[in-house]
Order: sequence, then structure tokens, then C-alpha cells
Amino acid sequence: MNMPAAPQWFIRVREQLYGPYSLEQMRALAAQNRLAGKSMTSRTRQGPFQCAADDPFLAAEVLDVPGTNPGQEQITAHRQLVVMARVGEDSLPAFMQSLSGFGVAIEVFKNFWLLNAPLTAEQVRNALSRNLQREDALFVADASHGASSWFNLGQVLDMRIRQFWLQQP
Repeated sequence: MNMPAAPQWFIRVREQLYGPYSLEQMRALAAQNRLAGKSMTSRTRQGPFQCAADDPFLAAEVLDVPGTNPGQEQITAHRQLVVMARVGEDSLPAFMQSLSGFGVAIEVFKNFWLLNAPLTAEQVRNALSRNLQREDALFVADASHGASSWFNLGQVLDMRIRQFWLQQP
């Protein structure tokens, strides 16, 4: 049960690499207009690099300004999430790197984590599923708000989960 290190980012500007930067430093850079949605960032020195706006954690914690993204839910507090995954060996390193970048994650059992993150279940699912392949599966539940999201669980289980959430106690 390893506790992931605090998230860090590297920024690439014209092939020049800067960092690592903590979340607080990334916020400061954004406040100084030195970090924007199109800035090329990575969680590792080696990359891959992507636009900061495509990093769900940076998008929610650093770049989102309330009222500038109509229809997008603004997250003001961390959520208690449950992440369950069936991930093959090829996908596992990138999946674990992405998971550890969201914040505090505790592995309760093999392939079962508790995650404290400032994102919705859908945002976490979208970010983590980018690293998954056809045979992998993912389920994310928001214990704070009674919601869930999933990837590649199959049609029958998909329907059962949807019906379960519609049931009244």
C-alpha cells in the first residue's frame, strides 16, 4: 500500500524543459499568466507532453476560473472517490502514473483504490481511460455524492449499474 508522491509537473517551452513544479507553484505560474491551457506539460521529465488544459487535474485545480466554462461543473472541494480497475500489464504503468497524479490515493486491495481528488467521477474516468486498452476495465464511484462512472464493463453490467442507481431506497 504505497502512498503516491505529491503531484509534480514539468513545462516544455521551445524544447527547453522547466520544473519540477508543485501544485502551488503551478497555481502561481497561472496567476502570473506564465501558464495557460495551451502550455505543454507533463507529470514526468520524459513526457509525453500535453496541453495543460488536457490534464484534468491542472484543468480543475489551476486553470478553471468560475464562470468561464458554461456547463462545466466547478469543483470547489475534494471528493472521496473509489477506483476499481482491471488493467493489463501494458497499460498499468501509465494508469498508475495518472492515478497518482490526482492526489492522495490509497490502495485498499489489489486493483482497488480510495482517491481524494478535486474532480468528478466522470473526469477521473475520462483521464484514466486514456491509458486503457480494449481488454481493460474501470469503475469510479463518487462516495461523496453518490455517483459513479465506468469504462468497458460490458452491456449487461452497464445496464445493471444504471438500473441500480435509478432505484429509490
